[in-house]
Amino acid sequence: MTEFTKQVQAIREGLMSVIPESVLSLLTWSNLERGVCGDREISLAQLKTACKYGDDLTESSESRPPAPFTVAKAGGDKDGLPHASTCASTLFLPDYSSSVIAKEKLSYAISNCVAIDTDTSPW
Repeated sequence: MTEFTKQVQAIREGLMSVIPESVLSLLTWSNLERGVCGDREISLAQLKTACKYGDDLTESSESRPPAPFTVAKAGGDKDGLPHASTCASTLFLPDYSSSVIAKEKLSYAISNCVAIDTDTSPW
């Protein structure tokens, strides 16, 4: 039962270095969770507010993601695979000839990604 005592103590000390114990004792676990992790459910309106667009795209552009990323137009082949920069939270989308092809290419990229970013290869 004391297997994680050191780890829990370290988390407690770290938390109290940011939030005084007197303030922490006023919070419920759900208030603390929301403050640290954010809301469990995010509305479409909140996602739209957090989404930023590159200079070459707007909210009314045909290709746009449902998450808070910066969206930019990708160079290269029309109907090609999208790519992303995880450091800059940017999704680069090529021109797609239809929403069906855009969904297919995005789904393929999400399902078959072998690395978080191409900075270093896992192979």
